[in-house]
This record gives sequence, C-alpha cells and structure tokens, in this order.
Amino acid sequence: MYVQCVYGHCGVTEAVVFDHAHDIAAGKPAHQSSVLRGRIANLAVDGNPDTCARTLKEKNSNWTIDLLDQHTIAGLQVDSAHLSLNPSGLPLNLTAHCGN
Repeated sequence: MYVQCVYGHCGVTEAVVFDHAHDIAAGKPAHQSSVLRGRIANLAVDGNPDTCARTLKEKNSNWTIDLLDQHTIAGLQVDSAHLSLNPSGLPLNLTAHCGN
C-alpha cells in the first residue's frame, strides 16, 4: 500500500488493511520518504493509536507498507491526526494505492 501526501507532512497514525476480519498490515515492513523527529514508518502499523509515523515537510512525501504476500483486500483505513495544511490552507489530499 502506498500513501502519498501532496504537500506538507505525511503523518500516519494507524494504517489498517483488512482481509475479511484480520488486520494484515500489523507488524509488516513500512517505509517513508523521510523521518521527522524519530517518527519512523513502522509506528503506523504497531497497533498503538498513540504513536505516529511522520515525514519531513516536503513535496510528495509518502509512506508505504509491504504486505509480504498477495491478499484480497476487503477494507482499508488510514488514520491521521497530524496532517498539516498545504500552502492554499486547504486540508491535504491523500492518495492510497493498493496493488503491484
């Protein structure tokens, strides 16, 4: 799964990917375009809503997760309490992509 934030910080509090009733993202390897104050990518899939992955303020910041196998995705939830505003003052646009 790939999450892109067009402007500002990309902050992912929790990312959950469901195949029926199970969270298949939990504990899987995650990566992001940069790291702000030690908030590494894996904090978004650690199961703790009090932690957060966060990038530096940069154009096209992104966060990705490797699900390590093919899965049928039944649902996707990306929570973020830490998104900054883009230069126009509007909320950020997030794009999520699942697939190869």
